Amino acid sequence: MSEAQEQLNEITAMITVARNSVSGGEIVDLTEIQGLVQTFCQNIQNIPPEDSELLQNNIVMMIKNLNQLAEDLKNQQQSLGNDVIRNAVRTTNKPPEDNH
Repeated sequence: MSEAQEQLNEITAMITVARNSVSGGEIVDLTEIQGLVQTFCQNIQNIPPEDSELLQNNIVMMIKNLNQLAEDLKNQQQSLGNDVIRNAVRTTNKPPEDNH
């Protein structure tokens, strides 16, 4: 297995973990994935064309997974925003406390 394929496998695994975390309601830090993707993109510029052809399908799948992660994050952000709005409405509509 080539170094580029190993990097791609690592990135794909990290994206899967991130997606699972987001679906579980967790906040994720994508800094490490971003760094690995940048390094991968730099590295594949120097590989022979025949190797890049072998990686092409896996790269497309990685991009699809990244796009789905972006969609998952967007949905999570919307959900969190809706929760904030609901809580604000509840607080606003709450009758004042009687301090007597």
